[in-house]
Parts: sequence; C-alpha cells; structure tokens
Amino acid sequence: MNVLNKKNGEIKPKTQIKVCYFGTYRTEYSRNRIMIKGLRKNNVEVIECHENLWTGIDDRVNAVEHGIINPKLWKRMFGAYFRLFKKFKNLPDFDVLIVGYPGQFDIFFAKFLTIFKRKPIIWDVFMSIYLISKERNLHLKNPISVKILKIIEHLALRLPEKLIIDTKQYADWFYQNFKIPIEKFCVVPTGADDDVFYLDQYVEYQPKEKFIVLYYGTYIPNHGVPYMLEAAKYLGNDPTIIFQFIGEGPELDDCQKLIKKHNLQNVELYSWMGQEELKKYIRKADVVLGAFGITPQSLMTIQNKIYEGMAMGKVVITGDSEVIDDQFENYKEIVVCDREKPENLATTIKELYDKPETINLISKNAINIYGCEFSTVKNGLRFVNCLKAELSKP
Repeated sequence: MNVLNKKNGEIKPKTQIKVCYFGTYRTEYSRNRIMIKGLRKNNVEVIECHENLWTGIDDRVNAVEHGIINPKLWKRMFGAYFRLFKKFKNLPDFDVLIVGYPGQFDIFFAKFLTIFKRKPIIWDVFMSIYLISKERNLHLKNPISVKILKIIEHLALRLPEKLIIDTKQYADWFYQNFKIPIEKFCVVPTGADDDVFYLDQYVEYQPKEKFIVLYYGTYIPNHGVPYMLEAAKYLGNDPTIIFQFIGEGPELDDCQKLIKKHNLQNVELYSWMGQEELKKYIRKADVVLGAFGITPQSLMTIQNKIYEGMAMGKVVITGDSEVIDDQFENYKEIVVCDREKPENLATTIKELYDKPETINLISKNAINIYGCEFSTVKNGLRFVNCLKAELSKP
C-alpha cells in the first residue's frame, strides 16, 4: 500500500498502517475491544492513548441527570485530558488518529492535537449518546443537559474526516437528525469477540429434557425484556420450556414485578457473571434471544448478543427490523418475530421446540454466515479499507 507524504507530495511505500486509538473510550466495552482486535488481526499497529474519565454507565447517566455544566465534572475532564496530552506528546509517529466509543467529548481535544501533527481523524461514533439519553428518559429529568448533549454531538460529528458506524440505517438517522452526509460514514458491523465467543466443536442438536430460552444483557427499553416475559407468560403451562435471564439494569425492578404479578414459574433470573460462566449458559441454551425493543436504537442496530449467539452456533430469535432483514434471511440464519406481538415469540419458541431439525439447519447457517461476513477479522478488514481510502486521499 502507498501513503501520500503530505509534506512534499511524494508517494512513499508503506507496509503497515499505524493508528493511535485515542480518548477516554470504554476499554472494557465490546465494541472497542473488537475494533482494536480486528485492526491488529489485519496487520495494523495500534498504539493506545487512553485515560479513564468515567467509572461506568451509572456515572455517565448521573452526569446527565445532575447537569453537564458541573464544576466537579469539568475538573475531572480537565485532569483526564491533561494526562492524555502528556501521553500523546510522547507517542511515536502514526498515520491516523482513531477516536474510540464514546468520543463525543474526546473528538474536540483530538482535533486540537492533530492540528500540529496534521493527521486525519476517524471516529467510531457507533451510537448517538443524545439518542441514548432520550431513550433512557433523561430528557425528562434534565432537559437542559440533553439539549447541550445534542449541540455537542452536532458539532462533534463535523470534526473528523470519517465516521464509523455499525449499520447503514444508523448512518441514515444521523443524516436525518444532524445532516451529516452519508458518504462521510463507513459501515463496520458490531460483530463479536470471537476469541471469547466461539464454537468448540459442532455437534448435531439433540433435544433435552428442558428447552432453555436464554436472554443476557441490560434491562433497558432498547432490549424489550418485558416483551420476552409476556412470551414466557403464554408458555407458562409448559414445564419443559424455561426462560433464563442474565443481567441487570434500570428496568430490572419492573420486570421482577411483572414476574411476580403473573407468577411466572418458568422464569429464572441471574445477576451478571464473568464471560467464562456466561459461555456455559449459552452452550446449554437451546435458543438465544436478541432484542425486541421498539426504540429507534433497537430498530437501527444489531446487538452483540445476536452475533455472539451465531458465533457459538446458537439459533437466535430477535425482533424484526429493516437492518435484520438486510443482513440475514429469516428461518435460514436467524429467526425474527413481530416486536409488538409477544404471542408471536411464544409461538416461534414452541415451533422450534417441536422441530429440532430446523434448529440444526439454522445453527449451521448461522455459524457459516458469521464466519464469512461478521468475524473479527472480516470486520477489521472493513475498518482497514476505510483507513486505506482516507490515507490515499491527496
């Protein structure tokens, strides 16, 4: 590959791209881990320049609820960016600066720093924190903070040369809401960390005494857990079908009340657990549930758990949407249900329970399409192609 030397206009040969992965991004978050692994597996040298700003999701939510214009918050931000600056000025040379997710604040500092190094910026925007804050009803608790978030995001989206997003539908949403040109986006699907979520050995599906329907994730509107519980209610008279829920989140209390109200004896709740323990539950599950929320976020994205289930050879049942229809074929690689009819989910589960040969067929196809189209290496290559396209510009 050739890279333009912008100082003298010459083309210099280059065998390896070097990127600086920059910001206060969440190092533990699957999106960042998968993107960095994907780049490295495609022979990209990744230099991480990271500092912690947030302690977790609750910390970010509290910041919005209590006001973004908060002296304590800005003191923390100043400290984090000062430490980032000290790290950045000692970095070796690189070709591109990539801002990780979430980077709505980081992008401004990144733009300032690259003025001196004259390097292009690519931002993995991934999701709109403005939209997320609205879906979590934070605009009802602190409307001023959410309005400020929208302004910040509006400005931030205009700073990098390219934006990375996980679906074409999300890029369309950014265009409709922020007037960001579609050609500014590169689509890199979410995928799964297939160093963690993988199939040890394919074995033909055999029905067991209990048919386990597994959901794992956060209890938020995006995922539609109450919808799943309504489906469990329809199957309450069948003692062989068991629903297992792993996770926590703001809707957990409401879901527990729903379980108690309907006396759902076929539902088991588990708290968050480590990945190795989680994988044991996925292996034992007969089907894995995706997302059934009717929020814009849910309809525009394909959640990690969907790719993770496929990578582990599981039949994934999820809510219907344009983005799902674009990437998968129903009853071939995935199974989709009407998001507004939980009885449809219940009927689908019962149908799969009665047809183990269908589970076998979908399982094989799911593994195949994941490996061919959505593996860490494949998604990393998509990212690399975006980098190459940007670096080839004069």
